[in-house]
Amino acid sequence: MEGVVAKRAAARYHSTRFQDWIKFKHRRSLSALATSWLPGTGSRADTFGSIELSLLDENGSLHRVGKVGSGLGADDLIALPRLQMPFVVEVEYQEWTGTALRMPVFKGVRDDIPPSACTTAQLGRVSTTDERRS
Repeated sequence: MEGVVAKRAAARYHSTRFQDWIKFKHRRSLSALATSWLPGTGSRADTFGSIELSLLDENGSLHRVGKVGSGLGADDLIALPRLQMPFVVEVEYQEWTGTALRMPVFKGVRDDIPPSACTTAQLGRVSTTDERRS
């Protein structure tokens, strides 16, 4: 289930999307380790294109869980390469496919979370966000 659509009780039904309707997407969130940079192309050719993401398993081994480039702003493209890898980032994603995060979005650096907390045990935490604000 991707999410829930709600409409104003007094509003009429429309067969297409309408301003009285709000879609609340189910999004998961996790803290992951940024472990490497992937090269940029196009407008990002002079910087990086995305960040490689990894999590620790119960034995402390590093496992790649995907990459994230969406959600990175101009300030992030300047500031993030100055950080020592690995560092902790927060990402939202649609689902875990079993091999990678689907539709990840960068939300920020988490300097309040130790790298050891970035484990595969997080792959299930769900939060709901209003699509109008995301």
